[in-house]
Amino acid sequence: ADAAETLRRRGELPEGWATPERVAPLEQFLTTPIAAEMSAAGAALEREASFSLKLPAVELARFWPEAGALDAEEWVLVQGQIDALWPRAKGEWIVLDFKSDRVADAAALQQRAAHYGPQLALYRTAATRLWGASRVECLLYFLRPGAAVRID
Repeated sequence: ADAAETLRRRGELPEGWATPERVAPLEQFLTTPIAAEMSAAGAALEREASFSLKLPAVELARFWPEAGALDAEEWVLVQGQIDALWPRAKGEWIVLDFKSDRVADAAALQQRAAHYGPQLALYRTAATRLWGASRVECLLYFLRPGAAVRID
């Protein structure tokens, strides 16, 4: 709450935005091991990392099956923004994507995580090709239940 008030005073949060319902999930995240690792990454941490990838339609179909309807010779420019990524040791990277979905139970959490699987697979491809990652661990962090889910 103190951090939110500081941001509000600096004009980085609108007046009245920092309600307990909005701030509590962020405060909870800040107590997690992944938040500590993210903080320890220091200057190597990339936030809201934008990327563009030129992908053949056949490769894009691995992420979005609908792309399989395109001509195999076509390519698609895919652009995205990764919430956070940072290197670990020996070429391994972490891709972290935050979600604000309201999920009622563990089954719903896994269902929502599966829904985001193609997005994280694309982020993994971007981290490999554009950041030179040899291995990428992808995590979804659902703010409202305060749960991290690894996406393989």
